[in-house]
Amino acid sequence: MIDRPASHLPRGGSTVGPAPGHPAVRTRILLLLVFVLLGGFALRLVYVQGIDPTGQAAAAMDQRLTHQETLPQRGSILDRDGDVLAASVRRYDIVVDQRLVKDFNEWDREARETVLVDVDSRLASLAEVLGMSEEEVREATIGSRPYAVVRRSVTPEVRDKAMALNVPGLLSEAVDRRTYPNGSVAGSIIGFMGGDGTALEGLELSQDDVMTGTPGTRTFEVGADGIRIPNAPLEEVPAVDGADLRLTVDKDAQWFAQETLGALAAEYEAEWANAVVMDVKTGDVIVMADSTTVDPADPDATEGNFRTSTVMSTPYEPGSTGKALPIAAAVDAGKVTATDGFT
Repeated sequence: MIDRPASHLPRGGSTVGPAPGHPAVRTRILLLLVFVLLGGFALRLVYVQGIDPTGQAAAAMDQRLTHQETLPQRGSILDRDGDVLAASVRRYDIVVDQRLVKDFNEWDREARETVLVDVDSRLASLAEVLGMSEEEVREATIGSRPYAVVRRSVTPEVRDKAMALNVPGLLSEAVDRRTYPNGSVAGSIIGFMGGDGTALEGLELSQDDVMTGTPGTRTFEVGADGIRIPNAPLEEVPAVDGADLRLTVDKDAQWFAQETLGALAAEYEAEWANAVVMDVKTGDVIVMADSTTVDPADPDATEGNFRTSTVMSTPYEPGSTGKALPIAAAVDAGKVTATDGFT
């Protein structure tokens, strides 16, 4: 008779699993919960990104998008030889959303880690870049206003240094500043702009649509700190610059005429004097000068009635100067000759 080892299986050949408190059971339950959670996240992602009947994804994207208008360059005004009489110089206003100015996290390339940046230290650097006191910068940036001007009309170089500081909520807005390198020469023809960039007189006003151009747009994503998200998609529609105006006026002849008329008006105590010089072959106006001419860079320094050309705005009795037109027409038609006499 052979002894056989006792079987460890219960009757019927069935097996019994580990008890509920066994580590293997707990592991399986945890794995199951993890899979359920991941499945829930996946379904939610599909719902929001794929189906999204309520537009949640689009709404979230709209909250992150910032739209900026890019200014076109205003056209220049040139004399007949191409010398600049009026031109625009690109400058930037530094502005801020005060609600976003706070300490922030920034990637430190040397330490290769994210560090917390004290915004006060950046504001001190900003003051140095903008040529302002720390107190002035803090007054402009700390508060609850969604829009505040920190510094107006800074150069592109200063703007780049300011924006490189990555102060949350700090933005730059492009603006054009009109310059008139020849002062009051042809000022009554050129006209002038207001402090807000609105054309007010002369060619600046009458040809405003031609010189203004068409604005462009920039659309990009920003984080909660108001700083653009690196490598995020950028949509840009370039601005179309305005056209230049080339006049028939000669700036040197215009200057000489203005100086001469000013001296004559002073000598004879006249209220004003003006002169027009034309090229008889082409009809080009070479000079249209006044004894008192506005400086487009400082129009307030000139009396209101002399901020436009008296040639165009002031009526007067032409007298014998009006005879030239009918006589020229009669000669052109062959009705009279240069030697005919009249009584």
